[in-house]
Amino acid sequence: MTTFHLAFDLRYYPAYQGFEGTRSGATIFRPATNTSLRYSNITNIFIQRSDLVSQITLLYTNKDNETGVVKARMSFDSPLIEWDVNLETIPVNKGVGKEVTVNFRCFDINNYDNFYVDQNGMEMQERY
Repeated sequence: MTTFHLAFDLRYYPAYQGFEGTRSGATIFRPATNTSLRYSNITNIFIQRSDLVSQITLLYTNKDNETGVVKARMSFDSPLIEWDVNLETIPVNKGVGKEVTVNFRCFDINNYDNFYVDQNGMEMQERY
């Protein structure tokens, strides 16, 4: 069995609302800055285990009542980790929305500068 140390975070960029070019929106990622901020804090962690599957559930909440639920599911017969990220309504603050991103970091994997994703940019696989 191989062990990896993995970091996960929800972050956001303030959405661009200027008048030059296209504004940030539902299908356009256009942040106002290049610096991301923490979206919310983890308020609860639940771990569930069975003979076939293990799941970690992270509950996020912050002072603005921005909430989210993140589930990481690991099947014992598969090398993949299934991530399910659900955010409640993303509030607009003073007319400015948020470009929320899901961030992963793993220093233990040497990916030889390759990043494997499906057409939605969601599925990552390490090739051995």
